[in-house]
Amino acid sequence: MTEEIGGTGKAPDPQVPVAPVESGPVTMPASSKSAPESMMKIGAAVILGGWLMFSIILDTFGANWTVLVLSALILTLVLGKGDLFEKLAPKATLLKVAGYAIGAFALIELIWDIRFATIYLDSFLEILGALALFGGSVLVFMGARSIDD
Repeated sequence: MTEEIGGTGKAPDPQVPVAPVESGPVTMPASSKSAPESMMKIGAAVILGGWLMFSIILDTFGANWTVLVLSALILTLVLGKGDLFEKLAPKATLLKVAGYAIGAFALIELIWDIRFATIYLDSFLEILGALALFGGSVLVFMGARSIDD
C-alpha cells in the first residue's frame, strides 16, 4: 500500500531529506496570560455562589466568613481596575496571599468536616455545599500558585 500525499496518488520519495522543524520558546497569547486570575475569579465565584445557595437559601452548609471576605477581595481585584488596593501591595501579591489563605482555611475546614462528618455532612445538600466550597477553594489555590510575581 502506498500513502497518498496531496491527493496525487504517489508514494513519498524516500531519498528526499526532510528538514527538521526548529522550535523556539513557547509564548502564550496575551489572552491566556490571565488564566490564573480567571481560575481565581471562577473559584471565588463558586465559593460565594455556594455560600449564597447552601447557606443563605437552603440553610444547610456554610463557609468560614474569612473565606467569604477573601473571595470577595479576589473578585474585587480581578474584576476591578486594581487601583483600590495598589497602595497597599501589588495586585499579584494580594491575589497570592488571598489564594493561599483560602487554601489554608479550606484545608482546616476539610479536616474539621472529616473529623465530625456524622454531624456536619449528614445530608446530600450539605455534601453538595461542601463540594462547592472545596472545589472553589482548590481553583483559587491553584490559580494563586500559577501567578507570576
